Amino acid sequence: KLFGSSTLVGARATLFGCGACNNMAQDNSAPAAEPVRDEVLERQVLEAQAMQEECPCIEAAVKNYISLQTAKATTGVGKTAGGVTQDTKSLLGCARLFLKALNALELPSAPEWGHLYPQEAEESGCDFMTRLGRYKVVRVLWQQCARAGQKPAKCLGRSVLEVVLPEVEKRIHQADAQQPAGAGCTDEQLGAFLDGFRETLDRSDGAVAPANSDRELVWCESQAAVIAARQQARVAEAKERVEREVIADDFGDQLRAALAASGEELPKSTVQFEELQD
Repeated sequence: KLFGSSTLVGARATLFGCGACNNMAQDNSAPAAEPVRDEVLERQVLEAQAMQEECPCIEAAVKNYISLQTAKATTGVGKTAGGVTQDTKSLLGCARLFLKALNALELPSAPEWGHLYPQEAEESGCDFMTRLGRYKVVRVLWQQCARAGQKPAKCLGRSVLEVVLPEVEKRIHQADAQQPAGAGCTDEQLGAFLDGFRETLDRSDGAVAPANSDRELVWCESQAAVIAARQQARVAEAKERVEREVIADDFGDQLRAALAASGEELPKSTVQFEELQD
């Protein structure tokens, strides 16, 4: 693991940006602040552990996305990202540019990030600080990847990408205009790739992704398992529908038989329709 529970003490200065919290631990004049800091830091460490254990990693999700888009382009089933024509070569070129920019990204300090992505008009101060704290955790993990000689795309997953994606896209758009052509894709194809992959991160305000969405097929460990589960769900739904129809038919037969035995008839409808005149 890049970031274990034993890092709770050693990461204190890193997460808070200075050694002040270590000094406060020895400062009896601020006894109330230290438990709060420890609680916040522990939450951040737990969040870091959850982030590094996410599956699939970013690179695997990109591969899933390429497989899905290739299948759509080949079979004509479903709509490709942005409606732009893509083939395997262009998709691989877009993926290479995206992963190259992501792995080369050097994240700025938390104060710099706060200036780059300030508090939004409808965002509360508490939510902004939570977002900034989350970024601190992501940056620590990012730096741990660099120290371990690992690529972030191979070690980190969806939650991290949600935080850094705007900066990755910014770097891609600021890069040499000849890059797409050199990678075997066009600017339009690259833009469609980024837009489509970004959409798979949409959690719909925290709701679980709909069963028929692409998100489920992109951010999964096994596309075959997801497809099999969907097929089983469709079979079960069809079985339930047939059972409901059989029950309805049986009830109708029983009702008619009961009325016939009693000599009664089903009441006739008294609903009348009036013809409207122009």
